[in-house]
Amino acid sequence: MPTTCISEYLLATTNVTDQNVKKVNAGYGKTSIDIGAYGESTYSTYINNSYRFFGGTSAAAPQVTGTVGLLYSLPCSHLDELALTEPAKAALEVKSIIMQSVKSNASLNGITVSGGVLNVFNAINKTSPIQIQSIATDQLECSWREPAIYPIQFRYRKLGQTLWKDTIIYQGNAIIFTKLESCTDYELQIKIYARDMLSIFRYQNRQKCGLL
Repeated sequence: MPTTCISEYLLATTNVTDQNVKKVNAGYGKTSIDIGAYGESTYSTYINNSYRFFGGTSAAAPQVTGTVGLLYSLPCSHLDELALTEPAKAALEVKSIIMQSVKSNASLNGITVSGGVLNVFNAINKTSPIQIQSIATDQLECSWREPAIYPIQFRYRKLGQTLWKDTIIYQGNAIIFTKLESCTDYELQIKIYARDMLSIFRYQNRQKCGLL
């Protein structure tokens, strides 16, 4: 399909090499090419239970397509429900997530819409309804989209321990965990009202342990 086709639902992809630059003869366009993906020195399955090189935009574009499918399938995401009630809106949100989560690339800057290369990890993080970040050497903040269904129960513990520390939230869209020990693994769980407890995160506080 021509990438200049006027449709807000298209996600046009160009080919980036294993040297992290756009392939010389690959497509470009400040308004017609949205994103880059790696399509050189990439592998695909082959006959006799083997693999072989498969390149070009024919290899780059499926990576973007696969990312779209992955985002729809993620647990704890609102996209599955949105796809049933407002599929067009869900498609545009997935496109926006992918575009906003690219890794900036100098060879794509100014000649593509996003100026970057597909980054699946970033896209997954943006899709999660809960954002988790370290805000101090011993503090972790969890924030979430509103509106939410309250109450929300959070609990955490050191990995391997049996006792949890519990907190219940009745309003707001963030919680801060304090007094976390350096270089220590923690397990965090969340329970939304009337639902089962769900493990969502394993966190290592790397502050002050030579890793950050």
